[in-house]
Amino acid sequence: NMAVLLWLLLVLTRIGSMYPEWQYLATGTSIACAMVLTIVYEPRFAMGMSLFYSLLACFTVGHATVELFLTMMSGVMVCCYSLCEIRTRMKLMQVATIAAVVIFIIAAATQIAKLPYSEKMNLSASIKFHSIISPAGYAAGITIIIGMVIQTFLPVIERVFKIATSMTLMEYSDANQPLLKKLAMEAPGTFSHSLLIGSMAEAAAEAIGA
Repeated sequence: NMAVLLWLLLVLTRIGSMYPEWQYLATGTSIACAMVLTIVYEPRFAMGMSLFYSLLACFTVGHATVELFLTMMSGVMVCCYSLCEIRTRMKLMQVATIAAVVIFIIAAATQIAKLPYSEKMNLSASIKFHSIISPAGYAAGITIIIGMVIQTFLPVIERVFKIATSMTLMEYSDANQPLLKKLAMEAPGTFSHSLLIGSMAEAAAEAIGA
């Protein structure tokens, strides 16, 4: 499944970066890779694989630069370290928004850094937009879109990789679930005992960072 995911993202990267001015659109696939792998596995593994993917994506783009790689990795780091647990549906959008802000700053900074000295001293409005703001805006915008896409397809990701996020487990623990309602009615002692053990296990897990 992971190999298929990486291959699909590389194909999308190649298609989406056919023009040099659109190279920052490839940032979106690195964000998607980081988000999916963090959800499915764990942050350190996701970070390593996303670093490997970002290198492959830069070669896939063809005309990629160090600026693109730095922009990719800034977003990847934010996603891997911020997306540890999904307990609400807005978690993905919050992480995507933070990543978009970081990506915008890094992309704009790297674009300014590679400008000739004369242009740095005289940044007109047109230069600012076309060579700095526009690419950084593309990279940040695609990050927000990827966050929305991942949020929409989260149930599919869980099913494909056979995992359950904290949000899904919380939905399963809804007292209105037919099985839980039946348990509460027919075996109230077992129901109360299960809730107590669950609360103790959660407290223990939080105490050790599990």
